[in-house]
Amino acid sequence: MNYFYLYTIVIPLLITGLCLLFFRPLSFKKIIQGLTVNLIPIMFYVLVLYFLEMEEYIKAQWTFYTILFFFVVYIIIIGILNLVKNRLK
Repeated sequence: MNYFYLYTIVIPLLITGLCLLFFRPLSFKKIIQGLTVNLIPIMFYVLVLYFLEMEEYIKAQWTFYTILFFFVVYIIIIGILNLVKNRLK
């Protein structure tokens, strides 16, 4: 069975949802703060996923590269949102 979508979509969305749950984003600034803090668990997840794939515990091909690609886009979006937040001050 191929768990590609579980590793690349479901688990990162669960991590993001849990981080946002702790911040209870009621304002734009809190949402950005929650998404920024979410970078640390996502980076840790990417690192763990890399080692699991290299040690062949995970057999889904391209999982690490896909999640890394989306992570780079996520960082760019967070950077843009932080710039918008700083302009709104």
